[in-house]
Amino acid sequence: MELATGGGGKELINQNGKLKTVKDVVNFFKNYSNMILVKDKLSSNNWQYFNCMLAEFRKGVDNHHSLGWDKMTEEYYNSLELMSDAELEVFLKENPVEFDNGFIKHSYHRAIAMIGRLIRNKNYIPFYMKKSQIYENP
Repeated sequence: MELATGGGGKELINQNGKLKTVKDVVNFFKNYSNMILVKDKLSSNNWQYFNCMLAEFRKGVDNHHSLGWDKMTEEYYNSLELMSDAELEVFLKENPVEFDNGFIKHSYHRAIAMIGRLIRNKNYIPFYMKKSQIYENP
């Protein structure tokens, strides 16, 4: 799937639009030196997605709109317990993503958290979407 470009930290994930797909991002960040280079560019204005990628899926993550992007620190995520694969399966079923058909624009945090799993060679656990978003409103 392709990833939306933009600011607020998306530019760090997709390297200013150079990385177009999930596969591109996973392959780029599997190279540890790329991870370090990007980590050196982090600030409270751009770290929300990168830290989410490092954290994968955690229990009890607050809504980023109410918590504030500047509070989405690596320390914040590390203070929360990782979800098990079984917990993640249930979470993803109960919380369908809002991907556009073949394009990740919404539910970006969840997509990036899954990328974090893939970077660490963990299993991909399927996302769920409402059928209407796939077939009726592509």
